[in-house]
Amino acid sequence: MPSANVGPTLRRAREDRGLSLGDVAARTNIPPRVPARLESNAFDELPGGLIVRGYLRAVASEVGLDSEPLIRESDAHAPSVDILDQLRARFLAGDRMQRVQRRASLLQLVCVIVCVACLFYALATHEVANTASADSPIESSIPFVDAS
Repeated sequence: MPSANVGPTLRRAREDRGLSLGDVAARTNIPPRVPARLESNAFDELPGGLIVRGYLRAVASEVGLDSEPLIRESDAHAPSVDILDQLRARFLAGDRMQRVQRRASLLQLVCVIVCVACLFYALATHEVANTASADSPIESSIPFVDAS
């Protein structure tokens, strides 16, 4: 978590210049919630890594501060998550999803093959039964009674 000093420093500098949060957001072209979250040290509610650094640079520059000490201070107290680690995690999550989809497709293919095999088996046994019944007539085990 970034130091509790970053947010109040930004707030004091903004107020000293007579700027509102909306003014800072409009002048830096960033969403209005970002300067408010930076000033309240709610860094966990913002995208991590390079994006927060960019926000800090833009807001600090707008309120007349040197951004580098603020970035160093926030980096020293923030959990270090490298952008490459984030990309790698997203890639691996996508890779897992592809494996699951491939397994589901394979399972569907196996089910179709089993159904087709059962259909051929049923047709083949039906044909054998029809051929056998045509060769030898089946006599009924119930005697025919004429009711006349």
